[in-house]
Amino acid sequence: MSRGKAFLSFVKLFFTDTKYLLKELLKYTNEAEKRIYVQKKLDFKTGLPLVDLAEIVPHFTEEISNYTFLEGTSHTIDIAFIKAVCRQYERCNYLEIGSWRGESLFNIAPVVSQCTSISFSPDQVLSRFNNKIMANSLRIFSKGIKNVRHIEADSLTFNFDSINEKFDVIFVDGDHTYEGVKSDTQNAFRMLKDESSIIIFHDCGFAFEDNRYEVIAGIIDGAPPEKRQFIYRVSNTLCGIYTTRKLNLLKKTNPQFPNKVFTVQIKQEPFLT
Repeated sequence: MSRGKAFLSFVKLFFTDTKYLLKELLKYTNEAEKRIYVQKKLDFKTGLPLVDLAEIVPHFTEEISNYTFLEGTSHTIDIAFIKAVCRQYERCNYLEIGSWRGESLFNIAPVVSQCTSISFSPDQVLSRFNNKIMANSLRIFSKGIKNVRHIEADSLTFNFDSINEKFDVIFVDGDHTYEGVKSDTQNAFRMLKDESSIIIFHDCGFAFEDNRYEVIAGIIDGAPPEKRQFIYRVSNTLCGIYTTRKLNLLKKTNPQFPNKVFTVQIKQEPFLT
């Protein structure tokens, strides 16, 4: 589309769907501001430094089930990655900040000692999103699993000290605004068990090879300054990770030349309530 036609389309959209246009412009402006902030003020010029999934979880082989391929869940590779990381701990204690249908909890529960989920109650979902289907879908895959504890709360206001325990692996996937990510990150660092513990951050990109700067800014600003050097982007996923393990950095290019391939098998099954 030429610039002239694009401008005319913009003007038409401004008068026919002003609310949508302004919403998208606000999203773009906010993301652009956070990109400049991360690259210039925080000095992460290409976003988080990139590390290889295969170095964190060698011989990566996982199976994911009860996966919907619907909006609002992590990608299959992301859930598989978290599951593989949790396997590396004996009697892993796992915390998830931000759950919905419970697809990740369903898959991770079999390989850990205990799962704790902090996520909205049905009433909070209705109040915030005014969506009955979303509220009715809460925890449909994770309810009833013996080693999964659900805490119905807003992580922005929840008192994490009330849990009175620490965690080996923490998955941050709640409110993706800068303020929400920053708050969840601050709390996640406080809940780590020891120096070998890990935080995995979701949605560090809109796709596998780009950056989501609002989320990245929240992660960096939420982390203690001395911990920021240990925060990375994990290749082939939408995940970021905090780990004190010594890792080799990958050179970032756009696009990346592949250094691995995956085998994927998909089998459809009916959903039984």
